[in-house]
Amino acid sequence: MNRIIWITGASGFSARHLAAHLRRDQPGCRLVGLVRNPAQGIDLDVFHLADMTDKDALIRAAALDPPDVVYHLAGAFHPAPEEELWFVNVAGTRLLIEAVSGGPPRRIRLLVTSSAAVYRPTNVKVDERHPTGGANAYGRSKWGQEQVALAAGREFGVEVLIARAFNLIGPGLPDRLLAGAVCAHLRRQGHAAIKTGDLSAFRDLIDVRDTVEAYQVIAMKGRTGEIYNVCSGRPTRVRTMVRTLADLAGGREITEDVRSARKGVDRSWGDPSRLKALGWKSRHSLRRSLQDMFDAPPLSA
Repeated sequence: MNRIIWITGASGFSARHLAAHLRRDQPGCRLVGLVRNPAQGIDLDVFHLADMTDKDALIRAAALDPPDVVYHLAGAFHPAPEEELWFVNVAGTRLLIEAVSGGPPRRIRLLVTSSAAVYRPTNVKVDERHPTGGANAYGRSKWGQEQVALAAGREFGVEVLIARAFNLIGPGLPDRLLAGAVCAHLRRQGHAAIKTGDLSAFRDLIDVRDTVEAYQVIAMKGRTGEIYNVCSGRPTRVRTMVRTLADLAGGREITEDVRSARKGVDRSWGDPSRLKALGWKSRHSLRRSLQDMFDAPPLSA
């Protein structure tokens, strides 16, 4: 019998890439998407309309398509109010785990896609043992999501794993994310010079296609209850990313206002050793990712 794979938040940016990857890599599986609103242009076998905070809708979906594997990508993002972040990311995750655990006993693997925002700010390379708790409302909600997911997994007999993704780039990146916003600006402004704020911070940039492959590797080979950084392991100065995009746009001039430096995380980069031990490796160079991103229109957030 073919396995049933769920993708929550199936109309989103990463979820679309994940669906395409799973379709190629596991063609015999039944791919089921959970979305809040009807979606088009995604290669899945069926959609279920279900908000993550609607327990009854989740239970109905689980009765129709009981999952063997769940990729939990749905969630609320900044700048949503803090109470919404907690309600969707934390309470919604527990409701999801409770819903899929119903019915006859069976093995269920559930991957929660978390974020590097759970880490406490630091200027050193972080592994999964680095202090957590988040430095902002979103990071705190994702930290809470992880804790609730691991506890609910033990309570309801679901094999929960955690993937902490760092800064995504790649084709279709929405403009609510930094690199996507730069691309959108370049497309709008023609040949005009680009005026930016301070670009001295470092970020760990990883292609979304490498990211979704990592999600699959973790879901298939990861250890229950384990947390995995999904990152390149390389700090890239934001200035390098912006200047590369400007070159791809035809050599646009950049004017950087270094006086506009904001308080925040100066350097964010992770250690992917635990993930690499499962057999994963990144396949896309920074320039290739940025080129593909610049050439592609943005997808849904």
